Amino acid sequence: MKKTLLIIIATVILISSCSPTQNSVRQKKPDIMITKITKEHFIGCWQIAPSFAAGIMDSHWFFEDGKYRFGFNEMDGLKRIIEREGIWKIENNKVEITIVSQTCYEGGKIIWDDAFGYMREDHELKLEMIEPPKILIYEIIDLRYDFNVDDIHFNEENQGKYLTATFGSKQYWKIRDPKDPYKKQLWEYYQSEYAKPIDQRWKDD
Repeated sequence: MKKTLLIIIATVILISSCSPTQNSVRQKKPDIMITKITKEHFIGCWQIAPSFAAGIMDSHWFFEDGKYRFGFNEMDGLKRIIEREGIWKIENNKVEITIVSQTCYEGGKIIWDDAFGYMREDHELKLEMIEPPKILIYEIIDLRYDFNVDDIHFNEENQGKYLTATFGSKQYWKIRDPKDPYKKQLWEYYQSEYAKPIDQRWKDD
């Protein structure tokens, strides 16, 4: 009898340990590595973190027409440089970026805002040309699909799928992607806004 009871208890424990719980509904998937890197893999916005906040953090923007933009953390109210622009290309598993200009805040003062913290006020925007242009060449390391990002667009099919890679000694995640149905609309919106002069953006907000 005792032997039978022990078998029953062991069976119940085994079944319980295999049963899905609220914490295990989302099973982790193995990442998918990419060995042959193409331009199409990189078109989009690559952010320094996969999470979303009140604004976009440090980010590389690679446009299909070869234009490039680096946006500095939108939530940093003390920054002087807003963005850098240039051109880009992929060659031999390396990304080559040529910086030709940057847009900066000039003048003004620093104030405290209860909602946003320290921020600039009464400043002007200044476009600075970089002469000679600055060329950056980064080896692309560990390009892969990361299936385990906590994503606001999570579903069983997509399961937080993001391209991620390390270049310039930092890891980035592709948070805006023209080929992904969950990220395409935002990518197109941002792309149309960044095509405008910086002081003309977001006027419809």
